[in-house]
Amino acid sequence: MCPLDFKILRVSNRGQNCLQQIANKQYAVNIPPELRIPNKIIKVSVINATMAFNTDATFNTYTEIGVTSNICNGFDTEVDGSYRSKNYELLFNVDTSTYGKQNNNLITFHSHSENFEFITNTLPEKLIFTSVATTGAGVLVPITNNNYISFILKLTYFDKDELYKNK
Repeated sequence: MCPLDFKILRVSNRGQNCLQQIANKQYAVNIPPELRIPNKIIKVSVINATMAFNTDATFNTYTEIGVTSNICNGFDTEVDGSYRSKNYELLFNVDTSTYGKQNNNLITFHSHSENFEFITNTLPEKLIFTSVATTGAGVLVPITNNNYISFILKLTYFDKDELYKNK
């Protein structure tokens, strides 16, 4: 397959395909089987992301917000309370430290770049994603957010056999 073989997957925390795993924190959506192609390496790019938040005293302490997922894409040394690394699960994040955060306003944050991309061997049957923010410990942890979350993934497929044959 040529490197231009790609599919687009739009994901949000709305609609009947989205199931709340943990109320207002974690969601799961079914990934269509047509996207889980065997013997492919997949470059996952987040090409657009949106998160809406109501600002309050707690939100004002966050310096970044984002979304993690169960698509394992490496390792992360930014951990809370342990000296071990964890799976790198971040899909995207937005720096909120420069926003004027007046209490009780609804702010929609956008990420419009392909800065967040990684390679994976497989996609899960269910994409589980969680809203996260930096907290007092300075690391990303799950937070409650009952507003809109949406992101668009560009999935570019590469043939494993072709990649290994060229080595």
